[in-house]
Order: sequence, then structure tokens, then C-alpha cells
Amino acid sequence: MSKQKPAVKPELTRKQLSRRARDERARRYILYGTIAVVGLVVLVLAWGLINQFVVAPNKPIAVVNGVTITQRDYDKRLRYRQWDFESYLAELQQQRAVYQNDPDQDFMVQLIDQQISSIEGQLGTLPTTITEELITDEVIRQEAARRGLTASPEDVQYSLEQQLGYTSVTPTPSPTSAPPATATPTPEATAEASPTPVATAEPLPTATVMTKEQFDQLLSNWLRSLKQGADFSEADLRRLIETALLRSRLQTAIGDEVPTSTEQVHAQHILVATPEEADAVLKRLQAGEDFATVAKEVSADPGSKEEGGDLGWFARGQMLPEFEQAAFSTAPGTLSPVVMTQAGFHIIKVLGHDQSRELSPDALARAKSAAFNTWLQVQMAAPTIKRY
Repeated sequence: MSKQKPAVKPELTRKQLSRRARDERARRYILYGTIAVVGLVVLVLAWGLINQFVVAPNKPIAVVNGVTITQRDYDKRLRYRQWDFESYLAELQQQRAVYQNDPDQDFMVQLIDQQISSIEGQLGTLPTTITEELITDEVIRQEAARRGLTASPEDVQYSLEQQLGYTSVTPTPSPTSAPPATATPTPEATAEASPTPVATAEPLPTATVMTKEQFDQLLSNWLRSLKQGADFSEADLRRLIETALLRSRLQTAIGDEVPTSTEQVHAQHILVATPEEADAVLKRLQAGEDFATVAKEVSADPGSKEEGGDLGWFARGQMLPEFEQAAFSTAPGTLSPVVMTQAGFHIIKVLGHDQSRELSPDALARAKSAAFNTWLQVQMAAPTIKRY
């Protein structure tokens, strides 16, 4: 039996070889193109993720004396403020629901509506105010550090406890001590005390004291709500409280630099609505009529009218600029010309002028507040702060 010869593969023609080569090149091009497209898609997706989670959050929105405030800082503070305002709004709405069906509580409903309107307005402006809030915080922290002002973790903890109504150290009253000032006395207790105790008298209510366990639970619930509602951590909250404490201490330090005495004027004034009324009043005074009597009769200033127009002693910066200039430039015992301000038309009588007079407690408090606000305005306008 003869052996079968193996089949011989026919040789490809030149045309067939050329076609095969073209097909192989086309397949390679398709493969390379697919890889390139997939790679481009991966790069785009990767860049999107990097931009979203790395680049964008670290994008500077402001630089304060070399310290960068990032988009992440802005987003975190915005979420917190929105959550805070919305939580307060929900509380106000609940309070309103309690009062709205009681005709005797119309005033409370109106008051709550005003608060709701105010909070809604602040919510609407939050996106534009958060940047300035963050810049202010950084300015305050830097100045506090420069002055050596600090807020310890214990200070922050105490402030946090106060906000939640917990006192970590509760004084133990002695048997003879008076009832707590916060306790609300009963009608019997407010009556005139008799020489001997009355057996039927009701005991005074005692203030409810929060325990450490209750405080811990309340704080835990609050932090959980804060994290869920605003993605705001306990560390973020404590830093916020620390900054508030630093602001208060810095305000005190700057206020302590304010002089307790300054140039002051003691003056009376009469306010009217038109220049014709002012001229008529001035003629009456120049004719010898008593200033206080005329002020009680015609002055439109409810704050001083019943006092005969007496404004007491005041320093510079407390009155409208035009009024202040006239008062400080008028000699004691004389009348000023008619002075026009945004409030109306004034006639001023200067009763005294002291170059160095002690400020009253109220005036000193206003001067200290003004000093801090002026300092802060100057800092916020400094060229070393860059806003993007």
C-alpha cells in the first residue's frame, strides 16, 4: 500500500501577500486607536477626579499675609453656616407653629417672623460673606499670635460646655446659703417675709443641673448631627470656638489701649425738618427764649427733646460728622449757625468744652468697640491680603 503524500500548502501570490499585509496593518491601527481612545478616556476621568478631589479643593481663594485660604476651607465653612442657619430656621418654624393659633401671641408670631426673615436674608448672602469671614478669622489668629494671646484646649472645652448649658464645676451650697439666683421664686416667696418660717410655704424650685453623662450624650448627638448635616468635624468645631475666643481677647487687648479720657463737648440741640423752621427757631433763641423750653416745644429728636435738647458730654466720633464739627468749633455759651445733616437741621448750644475729660462707662465701651472695628477695617484692606 503506497504512502499518501502530505498536502503542500500552495504559495500565496504577491497580490494575496500584499492584501494580508494591509489587513494586518489595519488591525494594528484599530488596536492602537482603541488603546489610545481608552487611554484618553482614562486620562480624562483621572484628571476629573484629581481636579475634583485634589486640585480644586486646594485652589486658593485668598492669601492672608502669606497664609493660603483654600476652596476646601471655603466649602467646609459654607456647609457649616448653611447647616447652622437652617437648623435655627427649623427651630423658629417650630416655635411659630406653637404660637400662631393663639390670638394673644400675635406679637410673638411677628417677632419670630422678623427673625425668620433676617435668617433667610443672611442665608442668601452666605456665599459672598464666607470668604471675608475666613479672612477675618485668619487676620485675628495672626494678630493674636503676634501679641501672645492664646486660647487653651481647656478654654475651648469650657466654652463648649457653656454653650450646651453644662457646668463642669458645680459649687456646693452651704445649709445657710441663699437660693440660686437662677431659681424662680413662687408667689409666696416674693411676699413680705415673716419673722418665723411658714410651715405651709411651698419650697423654691431648684435649677436642673446637667450631669457629666448628660453633657457627653448631648455633645455626642450634636457632633453626630454636625458631621451628618455639614461634614464638620469636632476638630473643626473646636477651632471655630478657639478663633471666637481669640477674637474676644484681641478685642479686649485693643480696647485696653484706648485712652480713658479725651476731648469732649457738652451740648444741647434742637432738630427740625426744614431750613425755614431752623431759621425761625434760631431767631427765637437769639431773641432770648430759653433753649430747653424751645427744644421741648419743637425739637424732632425724641432722644433729647424731653431733656431740653441736652445731649450730655460726648467725644469725637459719636455724632454725625457735620454736627460734630459744628459742636467742637462753637465756643461754650454760644449758639452754632444752622447745621444740616442727614437727620435734618440742627441748632446747637455748647455748654462746655473739656480737652481731657474722663469717658463715661458707656462712652468708653463704645470707644473700645470702635477702636477694634477700625483696626479690623484697616487690616482687611491691607495690600498683603489677596482675594481671588
